Amino acid sequence: MYDFEDLYRDIECAKRKGMHVEKIGKSYLGREIFAIHQGDMQGKQIFVQGAIHAREWITAKLLVTMMREYDGEVGVWCVPMSNPDGCMLTAYGIDSVKDQHIREFLTRLNPTGDYRYWKANCRGVDLNVNFNADWGKGRRNVTYPCSANYIGMFPESEVETKALVGFTKRIMPYATLSYHAKGRVIYQGYKEILPYQEVAREIADSAGYSLEESIGSAGGYKDWFVATTRRLGLTIEVGDDDCDITQLERDFGNMVGQNQYVLQILAKAKDIIL
Repeated sequence: MYDFEDLYRDIECAKRKGMHVEKIGKSYLGREIFAIHQGDMQGKQIFVQGAIHAREWITAKLLVTMMREYDGEVGVWCVPMSNPDGCMLTAYGIDSVKDQHIREFLTRLNPTGDYRYWKANCRGVDLNVNFNADWGKGRRNVTYPCSANYIGMFPESEVETKALVGFTKRIMPYATLSYHAKGRVIYQGYKEILPYQEVAREIADSAGYSLEESIGSAGGYKDWFVATTRRLGLTIEVGDDDCDITQLERDFGNMVGQNQYVLQILAKAKDIIL
């Protein structure tokens, strides 16, 4: 598995190779949320984020690899691991949590002790339904802490969500990609807003993924970005439906190959997207 310590080592390596690195916030348990930059710091920017769901840690490894291989001039910002506490919980279970009260809280939520398929952060909030885009109106939303789909007490109730929103508003990207690991599909648009479908189609064709609309989605990062900016925001699902750990690791090479041109396609679309 790819955990926060692996990310930290890759961040240090990125710095040595000349990449710009920033800390955009901290998780609930105090782990840094890192942003990496490649390309021109001036002008239009692309923003990519991954591992907002704990069990989808493979996307952090994928995004670090994509950033390492990107050599374009257009600026690309990347937050590989948006939910570091959740990723560590998935990797090491309750041993990744030092605070006894939080350990007891998580144990009540998940008495089996198996966190391999956990999606939420360590407050039991699913970060990808915690954004202010028809918050609480998703088909699978729940209103109590659990391993997945809990919307939180209010939009942006979580420090991880706040960090992503604040950073997005600061850099004002012309396009965003949210990487997940369930389904080999790209979801575009939000409700009736379907901007720049031709760019979305080119990315989907390049990756070999199906392109679909986000029916019934609410509260996600992509939903919030599209709803508030009307710019291109895509959710890219790179893995099989079951998120099996062994299969994700086995498929990693294919994920890299299928996504190798995504950033270049977005960079080429810089003058198309307003």
